[in-house]
Amino acid sequence: MTDYAVTSRYPGDYEEIDRKEYLEAVRLAQVILDWAERVVSQNL
Repeated sequence: MTDYAVTSRYPGDYEEIDRKEYLEAVRLAQVILDWAERVVSQNL
């Protein structure tokens, strides 16, 4: 599991996510969403 998944499932002692990590996670999520939307629209 990723650190984000573990932290949300098992809250407790963990390091805070800094702004740079947050922005990178959001950017990657957008890349994945854009890819998924492209794949789905091509197969309709």
